[in-house]
This record gives sequence, C-alpha cells and structure tokens, in this order.
Amino acid sequence: MEDSKYFFLVFVLVLVLTRVGVYLWVYYVMNYLHQAPPQTIMFGFRVHHYMYGILLMIIGAISKNMMISAVGMALFVDELPFVLRGVETHEANYSLLSNLGVVFFAFVVYFFRENLLKIFS
Repeated sequence: MEDSKYFFLVFVLVLVLTRVGVYLWVYYVMNYLHQAPPQTIMFGFRVHHYMYGILLMIIGAISKNMMISAVGMALFVDELPFVLRGVETHEANYSLLSNLGVVFFAFVVYFFRENLLKIFS
C-alpha cells in the first residue's frame, strides 16, 4: 500500500475510533452515571484532545513519523469544527453541524494527503 493511502487509512481509523469512543463515553457518563463527564484541567486550563493532536503532529513532523502524524491529525480534525464554532457543550460537539464539519475536514485531509506526507515523512 502506498504511503498516502496508509496515512489516510490510519487517519480515518483513529478519527472514527475517537469520535465514537468519546461519544459513547460521554453518553454513558451523562446517562448512566448522571454526572458531567470528567475534564482534564492543567494549570487552570481545560485540555482538549485537539491539543494532543497538535503536539503529535509537531512530533511527527520533526521525527518524520507518518503514523504519529496521522494520529495527531485525526485528534485535531475531530475537534476542529468544535473549536471553530466556539461551542462549549458535548451536545454541540456531536451535533449534525459538527459531524458534517468533521466529514468536510476529513475530505480536505484526503485531497491534500500527498502534500501532508511531504511534511510528515
């Protein structure tokens, strides 16, 4: 399999697993435990997984590791519509508009995957 297809396959798998996994976790905590999902707070700042994605993309670019870059890109794209819309709730992050935004940015990654590989490998 050529590198660009491998990159996109890893990207999509991580994106889907993240999207479904976080949704199921939030749904379970809110509906069965009847509490707000736990939040990671460092130095008084709420940490989101797109931040880990940015860090992984930087590490992937420096180390020229395509796998790390694909994982980081997926984490970043998963929350990109959430960040661009400036919403605060989990419901808004999993709304139709946010889901369509994730699909849109996944297509953007697909169309630019060759160029992205020049950066990340």
